[in-house]
Amino acid sequence: MLLAKIEKDWKGKWQVARAEDLMQDLINRKLVVTVEEHEVVKKELAETKKELVRVEEAHDKSISILMARLEKVEQRWMPVQN
Repeated sequence: MLLAKIEKDWKGKWQVARAEDLMQDLINRKLVVTVEEHEVVKKELAETKKELVRVEEAHDKSISILMARLEKVEQRWMPVQN
């Protein structure tokens, strides 16, 4: 585990960053998320997947309805071929 980071500041002097400061920096940059944030994202992802399934099912149903209508129109208006 990283306990501290040593780097030069803008003046060229060596600085030591504490682990807590590094972690806060990572959180601020969204490179690390909290457990609560992770749970929210998981919930939103699950809801989005459910909505996608509903949309796909509605789309498939619409396609089926349109294909059935097309077949009826074709049967009515296309001449019978022997």
